[in-house]
Amino acid sequence: MTAPSSTHRAVATVVGIAVTIEPTIEHAGDLRIHLTGELDAWSEPTLTHALAGVRPPAYVPGQRRGHIVLDLHELNFLDIHGVSALDESRSALLAAGWVVTAGPAQQQVCWLLRYAARAGWLTMAAAAAAAAFVGGVAAIRAQPCPLP
Repeated sequence: MTAPSSTHRAVATVVGIAVTIEPTIEHAGDLRIHLTGELDAWSEPTLTHALAGVRPPAYVPGQRRGHIVLDLHELNFLDIHGVSALDESRSALLAAGWVVTAGPAQQQVCWLLRYAARAGWLTMAAAAAAAAFVGGVAAIRAQPCPLP
């Protein structure tokens, strides 16, 4: 699947998560991936399924690459399986050619992401990939949510 042009695609399941993929209004070809609910061992296949085949617009040298924003502000539960799913999804999107950023997260989600970053649970395949992910380890460590 390529980036949707004018409609959104929603994948909702009975396992507690909804994933909505929609174009952004800021730039043509950019996407917002909105996660709502819980991301855990039961729901991680839903995220993987929803993102399968999402491809960036063709890159033209000298032009801006396609961007994806991971919107986590309505993600209200995350466990280590969800952390792994987010990390693997980010890596796959970067490998496909997207520039990936993350929006704000609820405090409990932020706490776990910060802990996972500090504990070394996030796989950082390449330093460049981590640097390209605004919501990656460096940004997670810098987010203004205190650890409990």
